[in-house]
Amino acid sequence: MAGAEKAHVTQRKCQRRRGRREKSLQGTHLFREVRTDMLIWRRTHPITKRRMTRSTETKVLEYALARAKKFDDVLEREVAGLRTYDGWTRQLANLVDEWFEDQRKRDCPPVERWLDQKERVVRRALEVLRLDRAADLTDVGKIDMRLKALAKRDATLRRRYQDPLKQFSRWLAENGRYLDRDPLLVWRSIRYESGEMHRAFGPDEVARALTAADWLDQIHGRAHSLRPVFALLLVTAPRISALASRNAEHYLQEDQRVDYGKRCGKKRRGQGKLDARTDGELSAYLNGRTEGPLVLSPRGNRIQNRNVLRWWREAFSLGLVWELWPEEVWDVQLGHLVNMSLLTKRTRILDSGNPRLIRESTKKKREALRDRVAGLADEILPEWKLRMKGVTLHAFRHTHQTWARALDVDQVLINLQVGWKVSARANHGLDAMHVASTTGLSCYLDARSKLLDARQSANAVRRILDKAQSRVDRELVEDRRPRLHGASVRLPGDPAGVPSSAICLERSSALATEGRRLGGPTRGVPGVPSLATHRRQGIWPRCGMNFGMYGVLRRMMPKRRASQTPVWRGVVR
Repeated sequence: MAGAEKAHVTQRKCQRRRGRREKSLQGTHLFREVRTDMLIWRRTHPITKRRMTRSTETKVLEYALARAKKFDDVLEREVAGLRTYDGWTRQLANLVDEWFEDQRKRDCPPVERWLDQKERVVRRALEVLRLDRAADLTDVGKIDMRLKALAKRDATLRRRYQDPLKQFSRWLAENGRYLDRDPLLVWRSIRYESGEMHRAFGPDEVARALTAADWLDQIHGRAHSLRPVFALLLVTAPRISALASRNAEHYLQEDQRVDYGKRCGKKRRGQGKLDARTDGELSAYLNGRTEGPLVLSPRGNRIQNRNVLRWWREAFSLGLVWELWPEEVWDVQLGHLVNMSLLTKRTRILDSGNPRLIRESTKKKREALRDRVAGLADEILPEWKLRMKGVTLHAFRHTHQTWARALDVDQVLINLQVGWKVSARANHGLDAMHVASTTGLSCYLDARSKLLDARQSANAVRRILDKAQSRVDRELVEDRRPRLHGASVRLPGDPAGVPSSAICLERSSALATEGRRLGGPTRGVPGVPSLATHRRQGIWPRCGMNFGMYGVLRRMMPKRRASQTPVWRGVVR
């Protein structure tokens, strides 16, 4: 009975697993764990000879074989020297964000504005050189060929492309962060002559440039003169970014200096000491103003680095054109056209008006003026091009050091004024200077001691500038009489046959010893004729007019009387 009941019990069939049937694991580097029935990958490291085991975390053979293949690939890459294979496949754009975030987390991070600029430079380099993933950095030869194909200056290729990329690559490989090696380590640095970047200006060059800046203030009709900006750059020798960041409240009139703030990273700030004359000029320039920027742009805004460089190059270039002028009589208006032609590399003349209504005689005069400007520019181009090299704002700092050393100012005082390291043995600003006294005794002073006054450096630089300015003003009045135009108008009390504009410029330049350079707006400066002055004298204004205001001023002026000398004679219209 019991046997019959047992015969009627149906046994459950085992379902067949689809796919490959597990007959043998030989050759798969897999084995089953007895307790969990999981498939385990196991191999021997060919270099260290150690047993390596990893769980596939599955019981299915097909899934385990796929994961075992990945384990085999990782082992092969590690043996071949590509241990960080995943790092080479990363997107460089995402790694750039992490790089600059790491720099911001330092104890003394760089300035945020500098980091933003550096980030734009790095991203621009990656885009131009078509670098997408970290593996693209390994083809150094192709990167170098693409860089040379840009056909830019060696200094630009080095500073804007090669150096930022090499710094980024070095960060990726530091401490095995993402890469096991620095792929750009073998990239040879581009060599260029760094000595041509900056130079020291001569005293006469600076004096001529400051006088030319006064002329440009009149020509462009600037509301605020740029001479105080250039004077501060020379006397206090700050970095242009430090000067642009200062407000009127940072001018310490009692101490006769400008507070340029604390050091920023490796960039030290100088003491900003002023000599007596520059201090008086800056005080008159501010005119009691206690808010807003310390120095203003021609439109009354805060100055910017690129604009100041452009204004200084224009003034310095006009001073060189004046010095190299091949003709006997110096003409400011014609020299300005030659200067603009040299800077823009194309002939520039005043050619306003409707082309359909211009007379043939006017066209011929314009062509003659164009040929004259082009001829003068071509004649002085070789010497002008040679002397315009190294005309940068940073060159003011080198000029300050050169002039101060010429008058035997100690280098320690110059470094304190400029903001350089006191000496090679400086230890957190505690280096000492040996000072000999008249009694024969000697002592050592701390570099931060108040007894080390950097004002001696400012006094020496200003003394050289004043002497050079006196020579230039004397030459301007005696030797060459400048003209803003070709009209010959005789004012009451002026010598006969001398252009009125020459008298205007002679008067304005002669005010160098009478406080003309006290800064402030060009309009209203004592001794500089204004529009109202010319109208009272019955003469159409010529000094200080802008090219775009030609038609407006002509409609504003009264009609010429029959007895009056035609003031527009000799001017190309």
